[in-house]
Amino acid sequence: MDVCECSNERKCYCQAVQAYARECERQKANIDLNWRALTGCENAHCPKGAVFTTCGPPCKLTCRNYKRKKPCQRRCRPGCQCPDGTVYQKHQCIPVEKCHL
Repeated sequence: MDVCECSNERKCYCQAVQAYARECERQKANIDLNWRALTGCENAHCPKGAVFTTCGPPCKLTCRNYKRKKPCQRRCRPGCQCPDGTVYQKHQCIPVEKCHL
């Protein structure tokens, strides 16, 4: 019903499925579904050029920090990641070479 009432059906569909999955996780139902792949919602909310991964680095690489020597110490988490050779800048993934233009 939530999906049918939205003007942007795809976005609403993915948000509804995500809300359901979060509730399952919150209830600790011990159900391990790769719901993003099964529903086609992997990149539904990712910025331009980014892709969804189930276990990616929690520290986003940007033009400000991509040269940092110290690795991110936090555990991986699901989310949108820029592919190798790109960084997150102004709501999209750009090639590292464009950071200083």
